[in-house]
Amino acid sequence: MGMNPVDFWRMSFRDFKLKQQGFIELRNKDFKNGWEQVRFISYYAAIGFLKKHTRMKDICRFEWEKEAAKLPTDEELRYWVLKMGKHFDGKEFYN
Repeated sequence: MGMNPVDFWRMSFRDFKLKQQGFIELRNKDFKNGWEQVRFISYYAAIGFLKKHTRMKDICRFEWEKEAAKLPTDEELRYWVLKMGKHFDGKEFYN
């Protein structure tokens, strides 16, 4: 983290945790930027061989770009259960 021992021992635990958190976030940002640069260069190196509407994210999608699966709300669940012709009593489905 680029600290000398004197600075380390003068810090409170809270200050150290904040510095550590900032350091980890910076390392993650640098890591992601590096991989995005690789994807950018790869895309333009291969652009002559790709289909017309291919985007950079179509070639390689990173873990941090994937959208989290959205869980349905209770209302959406009730709608789809009723649409299937079933009923839900709060514990189980029945016809």
